[in-house]
Amino acid sequence: LRGGHPVVRVERTESGVRLDQSRATYLHDDGVNGDAGGNDRSAEPWPVPLVLRATVHGTTETRRVLLEDSLDLDLSGSPSSVQANDSGNGFFRVLTDEVLRAGAAADHDAAPLERFVLVDDTWAAFLAGLVELDAVLDVLGALGAHETDPSVWKRMAGVARDVARLAGAAHRAATTEWIAAWGTEALDRLDDSADATDDPRRVEVRSTLVALVGTEGADPALRARARHWLDDSTVDAELRAAAIAIVAASATAEEHADLERRWREADTPQDELRYLQALVDTEDPELFDRAVDLAVREVRSQNAPYLLRRAIDHPRLGGRAWATVAQRWDEVTERFPSNSLPRMLEGIRGTTDAAVAGSIEAFMARHPVPAGELQATQHVERMWVTVAAADRVRAAMGRAPGMLGHGPH
Repeated sequence: LRGGHPVVRVERTESGVRLDQSRATYLHDDGVNGDAGGNDRSAEPWPVPLVLRATVHGTTETRRVLLEDSLDLDLSGSPSSVQANDSGNGFFRVLTDEVLRAGAAADHDAAPLERFVLVDDTWAAFLAGLVELDAVLDVLGALGAHETDPSVWKRMAGVARDVARLAGAAHRAATTEWIAAWGTEALDRLDDSADATDDPRRVEVRSTLVALVGTEGADPALRARARHWLDDSTVDAELRAAAIAIVAASATAEEHADLERRWREADTPQDELRYLQALVDTEDPELFDRAVDLAVREVRSQNAPYLLRRAIDHPRLGGRAWATVAQRWDEVTERFPSNSLPRMLEGIRGTTDAAVAGSIEAFMARHPVPAGELQATQHVERMWVTVAAADRVRAAMGRAPGMLGHGPH
């Protein structure tokens, strides 16, 4: 997580923009990210080819720039919008000021990949301590008002889930209400739109939103409908997958047992994996513990490490899964292929509790994996990034309890 790829910084000036670059990194010399931000400006700059699209006084033009050292680009005026990674093809991050970020989010003509990159870069900047949570919420809110691309919606839904994870139990009511309101508004727009058809891309967007609102948004109506969709042969595969996720998150003991039965009796490998993964998505600690025990003891060794990764990554019960893995480490390392262990340990990246993270780091120092030691070390570093980000989100929400409002800004 040190060294990193370029971060291209774009700042407005009276006559155009100032461009600069640094190396992306989440960590500082003290091992955590902080208020100074996650950029290494001491590294030798790389030549970064940019295709930059800017709008000034309503006119849009494209410039090609080879960025090495800081430079001022004359655009004959201060731009209202800049796309520094035109078409989203450049292998670098972009960091802009608030005005340019808002302009990019409101640009309906931007390509889907450009919008995806905007979400991804903003979230990476937040994790690096370069922007505050407000910046993330603003981007989600602006794009969510008009977004139609399934890939962009999946990335936005992932960020929303991550915000809820980082906010933690103390703010769960607020994040649940936020996600429910935001996702429901988007669903309503989708269903009311004039071009509401069975287009596969629209179906994919709808399924993404249904899964988000029904799980993290805890919408009771969607949770009831999901139980009907589970056995409705006329429901498309995307919506059925969303239904499984919703039922898994809110399953009773009987429903969890039914998901286990479906896993054991699945007719296809796809259904087998889908129901198997659903077992660790429960919010019930006892049912979760049973699923984790199944992973260690019974699930086939080619699937079990990845199921445990998912369990360790559970936003609220992951610590229980880690405790089981640590307690039964000899059993785990004996039964699973050694090259799968780093992939299993990837789940620790979602840990938000500093005490749990400390115990994980200490355990892994005492029990080095036989293969993939570098990967394991990177997982530990990334885990501490998550812990630091959780501290920042909780502090921000503590200072402004109503900052989420009824949806992203």
